[in-house]
Amino acid sequence: MAVIEDESSGENDLKSRPNSAAAQPGYSSDGYETASDTELTDAVTEPENHSRRNDGGTDQHNDVSSVKNGDDGVSREVKEDEQQEKTETVDVEANEKALARANDAKLQGNSFFKAGQYEEALTKYEFAINIAPDGPSSSEVRSMCHANRAACFFKMTGYIITLEFYLELSSLMISISQNINIINESDIYPNFMAIWPGSISQGKYEETAKECTKALELNPTYIKALLRRGEAREKLEQYEESIADMTKILELDPSNDQARRTIIRLKPLAEEKREKMKEEMIGKLKEMGNSILGRFGMSVDNFKAVKDPNTGSYSVQFQR
Repeated sequence: MAVIEDESSGENDLKSRPNSAAAQPGYSSDGYETASDTELTDAVTEPENHSRRNDGGTDQHNDVSSVKNGDDGVSREVKEDEQQEKTETVDVEANEKALARANDAKLQGNSFFKAGQYEEALTKYEFAINIAPDGPSSSEVRSMCHANRAACFFKMTGYIITLEFYLELSSLMISISQNINIINESDIYPNFMAIWPGSISQGKYEETAKECTKALELNPTYIKALLRRGEAREKLEQYEESIADMTKILELDPSNDQARRTIIRLKPLAEEKREKMKEEMIGKLKEMGNSILGRFGMSVDNFKAVKDPNTGSYSVQFQR
């Protein structure tokens, strides 16, 4: 271990020496002794006494080596720490740049959305999601981009169609109008939805719900994403799920009138759908039962469920 003496001991030692300490081996220029230099110098300038060298030379050499190795170990640790700090700094800077680019892409997507260019907006939002760094720092922008993609899909269900389909249909309708002189070109466009394939609209609503779900995975209290998913689920006739989303909104914001009105409106539809599904299920069971019982000259109509008024349980009775 390197030992540095204080100034007072250094001055007393200097007075007892014929020459200045700075000029003697084993001392630094300011008069402070450095143990490693002293040991190294002593090992070199020791008188050549073979017996002494045999007895003590190895120990001195080991001392010098241990000091050197100790210094090397400390230096290596310091370098590793410095390298780690540099790496962490670079990572932080890279994440900040990526987050800034993601925010810029989101803003560009917003501009496209406002202009009604939903395909372009979708591309920008997807780009923002892909380049945003993983972790809490980017969860907000990723959540917003997923929700905005959902809004794009919701808008696209109404009047975004492929260019090929648009041109082909326009050409056909214009040709008809010229030949039979009943409609004109201006009548074509408002009536596109009358022939719009329902499966395409349904697909867009499903995409809307999926994007909102991704947004909510990043931010479970994102009311706008809950609202959009609830609206998409209503279009898909998933009334129970839509009611669940609106109920969650009221838990987060009890003053949200839109969610409350939606729940009131959807409850009868949900009940009606449950009854319809029940009837469909019973019908399928009857059909399956008749296919089996028909082999024996019977049908499910030969069986009647009778409710016990005392217990409320049912029993099946056979009748011809």
